[in-house]
Amino acid sequence: SAIGVLLLRSLLKLLLNNGGPGSIIGLPMNFIALGFFVWGLSYFWKKNQTSKNYILGSVVGTLALTLAMVVLNYIYAVPLYAKFANFDIGQFIGLYKYLFTMVVPFNLLQGLIFAVVFALIYAPLKSILIKL
Repeated sequence: SAIGVLLLRSLLKLLLNNGGPGSIIGLPMNFIALGFFVWGLSYFWKKNQTSKNYILGSVVGTLALTLAMVVLNYIYAVPLYAKFANFDIGQFIGLYKYLFTMVVPFNLLQGLIFAVVFALIYAPLKSILIKL
C-alpha cells in the first residue's frame, strides 16, 4: 500500500505541480529511492513488529535509499541535467564531490527523518490500525 500511495503522490505532483525538467527527472528517482526505503523497512518489520526490527529495517531502508540515489544521480540525473537543463554539476563542483558531500548526507538524513516521523505517527495509531 505504501508503494501505491507513493505512486499516486508522484503522479499527482507531476500533474499538478510540474516544475519542468526538475520534476520529470526527479520524480522517478524519488519514487525508486523511496520504494527502496519502504522495501527495506517492510522486509524486516512486517513479519515481526518489534523495535529492534523497526530500527534494523529503518537502517537498511535508509542505506538502500541512499545507495539508490547515488547510483541514480550518477547514471541518470547528472547526465540528463547536463543535457536538458544545461547544468553539469560535474563541471561546476565535481561529480564525486557532489555525490559524497551532498547526495549521501542529504539522503541519510532524509531516511532518518522518515523513520522517526513514521514511528511518531504510527505509535498513537497502532491500536486503530490493528483493528483494520
